Amino acid sequence: MVVSKEQEYEFWPDNIAKELIAKWKTKKQVIVTGTSMSGDPHIGNANDVIRGDAIRLGVKNMKKPVNLVWISDDMDPFRSVPADLPKELEDYLGIPASNIPDFWKCHASFTVHFEEKFLKQLEAVNVKPKVLLGIQMYKKGMYNDVIKIALEKRIQIANVINKFRTTPLPKDWYPIDVICKKCGKISTVKIISYNSKTAEV
Repeated sequence: MVVSKEQEYEFWPDNIAKELIAKWKTKKQVIVTGTSMSGDPHIGNANDVIRGDAIRLGVKNMKKPVNLVWISDDMDPFRSVPADLPKELEDYLGIPASNIPDFWKCHASFTVHFEEKFLKQLEAVNVKPKVLLGIQMYKKGMYNDVIKIALEKRIQIANVINKFRTTPLPKDWYPIDVICKKCGKISTVKIISYNSKTAEV
């Protein structure tokens, strides 16, 4: 097979951009990225967003409307205390990161403290996504419909996931995590049932 110079030097985001435009014939392409903000941002955090922006540029170069969205996964549980952060944060292990107070008392919460720093670093390399915060998305009910679908189809979802696992998910597995009303933790809560009529676990 003979490869033309144009094919040889084609940049990978351009290939993905072409695939997106061919597959999703919508008015606007939306590239969505996300980061769990649990401490000082680093190159690993930025990797996903920068790659997303490269694809955005690929779509833009093809003269198609496109948006880059960054979601702060601030409802993820706080799993461990980074070495450079206050040891007192151990009291918040298992709690959604957005529910941790800002120990430096300069922002509304622990996650907002690092989100601002992260977005400024992205802006320094000319990456400027539309910002969505997980906690706000949940409070506004943006996930409600898909959560209900996931709960009703949990067995089918587990069957798909199990194809890629060495150990199958337990039969009482549910595809969501909920916050305990008593301790405020999200990582240790076990769902024992789901009422589809009231949408309660």
